[in-house]
Parts: sequence; structure tokens; C-alpha cells
Amino acid sequence: MRDKMGKVLIGVVVSAATSVAAIQVAQAADNYPQRPITIVVPTGPGGAVDINSRIYAAKLTEILGQPVVVENRAGGGSLIGTGYVANSAPDGYTLLATTPTITIAPSIRDNVPYDPIDSFEPVVQLYSTYGLLGVRSDLPVDTVNEYIEYARENPGAIRFAGTGGLGGINHMWGEWLHAETDTEATFVGYQGGAEAMGDMMAGRVDATIASVSFMQPYIETGSVKPLAIGAEERTEAFPDVPTVAESGVLPEFNAVYWVGFFAPAGTPADIVEKLNDAFVQVLATDEEQARMAELQQIPVGNTPAEFAEVVQQEVQQWKQVVEKADISLD
Repeated sequence: MRDKMGKVLIGVVVSAATSVAAIQVAQAADNYPQRPITIVVPTGPGGAVDINSRIYAAKLTEILGQPVVVENRAGGGSLIGTGYVANSAPDGYTLLATTPTITIAPSIRDNVPYDPIDSFEPVVQLYSTYGLLGVRSDLPVDTVNEYIEYARENPGAIRFAGTGGLGGINHMWGEWLHAETDTEATFVGYQGGAEAMGDMMAGRVDATIASVSFMQPYIETGSVKPLAIGAEERTEAFPDVPTVAESGVLPEFNAVYWVGFFAPAGTPADIVEKLNDAFVQVLATDEEQARMAELQQIPVGNTPAEFAEVVQQEVQQWKQVVEKADISLD
């Protein structure tokens, strides 16, 4: 009888504790936020992540009723800022704004201070855009197939610009393309796209894969020759440029770039949902939809669970690319 009563009492206590915890979490979300929120950008000012973070911070301030500020913590190929957020209190007051770089770094670097899956709660993926393979205007190739053949006939001769630095998404798209086609290129890392394109126009580098919106002005002026887009279908901006898959090579090559926001692991689900709802409200405005359309960006605004699936998929994808290309930056 005592054992049975003891078990009943334990069950009542556990149930009560669980109920109290649930109420506390709900109250935390109801009262959130009560002080300023910081969005950490792990790169310097002026890039896509920084610009989007500042636009959304202003709008989130109106929606959430507390100041939302942006703090740049650049360095270490984005590891410093990303690691800082991973080790921040899981209370919804420190967020990370980043790109697919978060899913790449653990595969190519040692001692990464975070795990892209276990260290964060995905909040929302704002948008996606696609990479376009472009070459200098006088390179003697006009299609992806011709590019691959040229690379095979001239091993290592193609100087491929890895904008965003070695290990960045643009560099990794190039590694993926060359690894899967058994070709070689010499990768040249650049911190900024403008510097890379200046060298391409000067003939110091031959090719790169960068976002459609970034490449558009260079293509329109004839400085860059577009070969293919790493998307599932052609873009409105360049309807005559085929996808990589259409060219008959790499049917699964999908050069996706995105900007998304994360909270530290352990942040209460209700707070994550409240943040997600606020971001999606901004994303749904006519003003934001028009801005993204102009920049060739595809609005996403997915749920935290959906964004988590994207992250998990890309972590596995880049592990496979890194293993095949035998890449290491340490």
C-alpha cells in the first residue's frame, strides 16, 4: 500500500511540476520582450545579412514594443559571432542572423565553437536566392558543358573566385561543381564580391558563382558571361540562361543562398514562435515583398520546424561535398 501511495504521490508531484513549468514558459512568452533584443551579425557591415538585419530590426521594434538592435561581431570566418550567440542565454534576447555558412563551417574547420543543429533553435528563414555561374567575358566557353571540358583540358588553370572568403558559400558552390565533375580549379578567396568582380574584369580570375541579383549588373554590361543558374528552374531576370541541370550535368546541383535567424538552444518554444510570427509579419508587408522582388529574392518565412529541416539537410549535403573535394581550411 505504501509503495502504491508513494508512486501516486510521486506522479502527482511530477505532474504538478510539469504544469508549473508549462505555465512559466507560457508566461515568459506573454511577457516577452521586456528589454532590448540584440541581433548578432557575424560579419562586417554592408553585406546582405547586415542590411536585412537592420531593416528587420526597425520593423521588429514596432511589432514587439522593445528596441531591436544589430551588433556586428565579425571575425574567424563568422565563427566568433556565431559562437557568441551559441553560448548566450537562451532567453530570446540574443539572436543570430546568418547564411548557409553556419552549416558549412563544422565540415571544413576544426574547433568550431558550435554545432549547427544542437546549439541553436531555428527561428525563421527569410528568403532564398540562387547562385549563377558566370565567367569573364573573354573566356572561350559559352555553356556549362564547355566550361567543364575546358577545366578538364586545363587542370587547375581556371582561377575561381570564392567571394565571401574561402569556406564561404560562393567558394563551396565552386568546390561542389568541380568535385562532382572531376575537374580542378584554383580557388582565390575574396572577402567582398566587388573586389572579386574587379579582378574578373581585369582578367585576374576567370569564374565565380554568386547570387543572381549580385551578378545582374555585371551581366547586363557584358562584363560577365552567364553560363547557368543553380536553381530548379530558370529565373525571370535571365530566362535565356539554363539551369545547371538542364545542361545535362549535376541534376541535383542547387546553389541556394539564404538569410535566416536563430536563437540559442533551449530558448522556450513559445518565445521562438513569437519571434517567428513577428518576422513573418514584416516579410508579408507589400513594402518588403516589393524589395525582395527587386533583388531577385524569393520570400520564404517558414516555421521553425521547417527551417530546422533545411539546416539538417544542408549540414549533410556539405559534409558530403567536403569529403569528396577533400577540403580543409585548418
